[in-house]
This record gives sequence, C-alpha cells and structure tokens, in this order.
Amino acid sequence: MKKKTKQNIILFLMSFILGILLIVNINQDADKYREVSLKSVQMIRNEIGNYEKEISDLSKFIEEKNKEIQKYETSIKEEGNIIEVIKDEIEDIKFIAGFKDTQGPGIIVTISDSESDFEYGENISDFLVHDIDVQRLVNDLKIAGAEAISVSGQRVLSTSEIECNGPTIKINDRTYPIPFVIKAIGDPKVLNAAVSAPGTYGFKLKDIYGIRIKSNISNFLYIPKYNKGYISFRYAKPVKEGE
Repeated sequence: MKKKTKQNIILFLMSFILGILLIVNINQDADKYREVSLKSVQMIRNEIGNYEKEISDLSKFIEEKNKEIQKYETSIKEEGNIIEVIKDEIEDIKFIAGFKDTQGPGIIVTISDSESDFEYGENISDFLVHDIDVQRLVNDLKIAGAEAISVSGQRVLSTSEIECNGPTIKINDRTYPIPFVIKAIGDPKVLNAAVSAPGTYGFKLKDIYGIRIKSNISNFLYIPKYNKGYISFRYAKPVKEGE
C-alpha cells in the first residue's frame, strides 16, 4: 500500500513538473511569435509609408510639369511663341544661382582682429580673424535663412572658396584685407541673432577672444551678382529627368 502511494506521489510530481514546463514553453513561443508578427507589421507599415511618400512626390512633380505646360500653351495662344516664357525662366534661374544683382532687408556684419592685450603663453593666432571664422559665420547665416550673401563685395555661391592668405582672405580668387564685411539678405532679426546671440559662434569669437564683430540691421541692402563668369564643371554632370 505504501509502495503504491509513493509511486502515485512520484507520478503526480512528474506530471506537475511536466505541466509547468509545457506552460512555460507555450508562453515563450507565444511571445516569440507575437514579437515577430509585430515587427513584420511595422516593416510593412514603413514600406507602405515610403511608397505613399514616393507617390506624393511624383504627384507634385506631375503637377509642376502640368503648370509649366499650361504656361507654355497660354503663351503660344497669346503671342504665338514661347520665347518670352523661356527668357523669364532663364532670368529666374540666374537670380536663384546668384548671377543677378539682389536687394532686400538683412544685416551687415563687420569683422576685425582683436585689439585685446594677450598674456604670455597665449597664442596670438587666436586673436586674429581666419578664413574658418568667416566661413562659420557665413554658414550660420545660411542656416538662419539668408537668401543672398556677399563677403567684402564678392557674391557667395556654392562653389565660392573662402581661403586664408596671410593676414587676408581670398574669395572667388580675389584677395581682401580686414575688416571683412559680410552682407546677408533675409529676415534681419533672425540673421542678427544667428551671429550675435549667446552661444553662437560669433558671440564666442567676441566674448572669448575679443574679435571685433559688429552687426547692423538694414532695411535695404544691395548685393552684387557673381561677376567672375560662368562656372565650368569637370566632374559634376546634370541628371536628366526620369533617370
């Protein structure tokens, strides 16, 4: 009788342990399948989102081209040719590229070397204006939304170099001494904050190294066009639409 009871207890314990193991295994498998399923759903959602964006971009592109076609058709009906439309487009492109004189509100930033007395052991180079300083200020103005920029009268394009040349800087292959004058057309308050607000690069130059930076807001600025001639490209080539 005791032997049979002992066997029943052992059998019960083994069954109980086996049941626990089965439940744990089922729960683990369920979690694993649920995780894979959620990832798959998310991947499909992302893919659908990418397709929707692509379709939206293509729709905008088609809409823009339809507007251009309508403009050409209107010009042909009214004037019998599209020469004037093409001329207007060329002028717009030249304006955007920087090959047209530009005017508007903005700021004038004047930069000169520091006049502070420096102590023994300090690097005098830190108290001078370098090409990288001018470049950083120009970049900050671009980020702040400047629509046209010139440095010492030279229009800044995407291909313009700002290069250190001793106590001077070279831009568009022309050399200029201090003070360097940056003109930027855009929202005057935003542009001014981009070079003078605490934490900006311009503020650090002035506050730490004593670089003389003065910015003035102007309701009317004139920035000349890029006048070095048209730019030639050796390596970059345009991509035709549809490629």
